[in-house]
Amino acid sequence: AYCNFMHIKHIPRAIKRRVVREMYDDHPEYLGQTKKEGKEKRKDKDKDKDKDRRKDRDDGERGRSRSRRRDKEKKEKDRDDGAPARQSSEERRAMIASWNAEREDGVVA
Repeated sequence: AYCNFMHIKHIPRAIKRRVVREMYDDHPEYLGQTKKEGKEKRKDKDKDKDKDRRKDRDDGERGRSRSRRRDKEKKEKDRDDGAPARQSSEERRAMIASWNAEREDGVVA
């Protein structure tokens, strides 16, 4: 039997932009713009496609590192706000051991 869950595949942002742009190029009435005529429209569309190809290629090379950099900066910023630093394994084990000792002695903190 097959699962009925709808598995959604990730679509890169650059491709979404290109599809939306092409849709509005084909149907400008949804933007409230006037339609361009013949050759002028075709030339603009070709230029847009070339620009999209270059932009997609650039997004693929730089997009991830930019988002990783943002995430790293965000984590560093959060730490600067007074959040406690991450403990080492030994420190955590010692803390848990002290909690267990208190619990066995009947002292609840």
